[in-house]
Amino acid sequence: YIVINYLIIYRHALKSMNNLQDGIEIIGSGNLDYSLEVDKDEVGEISRSFNQMASNLKSVTASKVDLEKEIMERKKAEEALLQAQENLEDYAQNLEKLVEERTEQLKDSERLAVIGETAGMIGHDIRNPLQSMDGALYLAREYVDSIPEGEEKKELNEIHELLRKQ
Repeated sequence: YIVINYLIIYRHALKSMNNLQDGIEIIGSGNLDYSLEVDKDEVGEISRSFNQMASNLKSVTASKVDLEKEIMERKKAEEALLQAQENLEDYAQNLEKLVEERTEQLKDSERLAVIGETAGMIGHDIRNPLQSMDGALYLAREYVDSIPEGEEKKELNEIHELLRKQ
């Protein structure tokens, strides 16, 4: 009876150890989703510990993959940010050039406006005395026309013609 019990227990323990060894090889090959059979003996406790270890290793590995993905995404975002910053600097330089050009155009426009205003004032200042002179010439012509013919009238007509030509 003792020998039969010993053989049954030995066979059961050997089968559990083989299952554990096979499962460890599968997990060791990288299949972290594999789960070992858990019996209610010492080998079952070891199997449970291996299952827990595989689960923890899987989450760590998944975390590592997630971290690598995040690192790649951050690198891409950083590159995009650098490109955007370069574009922004180019845009700012173009805006500065445009502002300088527009400022020069505005200064030129202001200069032309001042020149036009000054020319208008000068023209007005010249026209006023000329209009007075023209009025005086008109009155002189009226006076010359009213005097009798003679040497004096002839000289006054010549003077009037010279003034009118100028």
